[in-house]
Amino acid sequence: MESNSHIARRTILVSGAGIAGLASALYISRAGYRVEIFEQSPSLDPIGSGLQLSPNAMHVLSELGVDWQVKSIATAPPAIIVNNASNAKTIVEIPLGQEVTSNYGQPYLVVHRADLQEILKTACQDDHDIHIRLGMKVRDAVAHPNGVSILADSASGTHNYRGIALVAADGVHSTIRGECFESKGPRSTGTTALRALIPSQEIPKELRTGNIVMWLSPNIHAVLYPVRAQRYYNIVLSVPENFAEIVGDSKITGAKISDALKGWSSQFTQLLNIKTDWNTWPLMAAPNLKSWQEGCIVLIGDAAHAMTPHAAQGAAMGLEDASVLGWALKKEKSPELAFNLFQKHRLQRTNKVRRLSATNRIIYQLPMGLTPFRNAAMKLLGGKRLFNRQDWIYRWRPPGQTER
Repeated sequence: MESNSHIARRTILVSGAGIAGLASALYISRAGYRVEIFEQSPSLDPIGSGLQLSPNAMHVLSELGVDWQVKSIATAPPAIIVNNASNAKTIVEIPLGQEVTSNYGQPYLVVHRADLQEILKTACQDDHDIHIRLGMKVRDAVAHPNGVSILADSASGTHNYRGIALVAADGVHSTIRGECFESKGPRSTGTTALRALIPSQEIPKELRTGNIVMWLSPNIHAVLYPVRAQRYYNIVLSVPENFAEIVGDSKITGAKISDALKGWSSQFTQLLNIKTDWNTWPLMAAPNLKSWQEGCIVLIGDAAHAMTPHAAQGAAMGLEDASVLGWALKKEKSPELAFNLFQKHRLQRTNKVRRLSATNRIIYQLPMGLTPFRNAAMKLLGGKRLFNRQDWIYRWRPPGQTER
């Protein structure tokens, strides 16, 4: 039986059991380490809404051997349909479907975040080298010559755990980033997401196509796409952060949203008449850090580079992080050296994706007066050329694949 000290010498601690944290744990285990995941929630009930998984993300899930499970509950949209919100006329159609699979070796899918998290959680639970500790909030970490010690709070008190390294996957509001990197908290992007989930049978037939549908208007845009094997549709509006003040109540309802969207076509506003719960989610971004590493402590996922969702790459970047982290741990003799290699491979790419996402937000939410020029430019460029703006993102492959 292993002693506690020997276990600690081969254990990497992970703070956070979201998508980046769970995927990282799987890669860390495959690199030969034992993993302790600390999650502040008392139960791993997956939460969230829909997300888009582009081919770069799917290559990571394939490497983990769970892509077939994701494909079984996800949808491959034939296209992205971009509409003018005022008259519902299509501005441009961006092809997806089989064309994406042929070009990139993996499909472009839409999925419910909870379903992806559940698949990764089950894979972690099936791995005897991964242990998930629930109801444990990591509030501090200290590096020392033999590794790292963390303080974690639970219902029974404060506990101390040791390992050879710490991977902080604790999200945009990362405690570790604030405690160990002398970093300020996340910054507002000036945008709030309004989200709802609607059963498919309640969606008007003309919108029940399996496509991703977007509506663009001055300062606001909306997205609709199927999740959970097309049993539901995820609807998201990106609105100014003061939208709750505009509708005059902190409790957002479909009726109040509809009243505020003056001039929008009934093609979209009819969705707001469907009875469902709406959630308000302020869109925050992580501060721009020059380094994600402090010795044997490293930030990954949203803790390192949370960005706006307008390139649909938040989850994908966390999955990419996990893959590169696992590759680096196999390449280097120590976690500290591996974290340095990981950072060298990730900083430039994630910063570039963050900039593209911020640019997309500006394009999607141009003010009145500029939208006709935007619409004309998108129509002129056409769907394939618009898709190719992100070709460099989708062509990425896990380093473990490119070295074979």
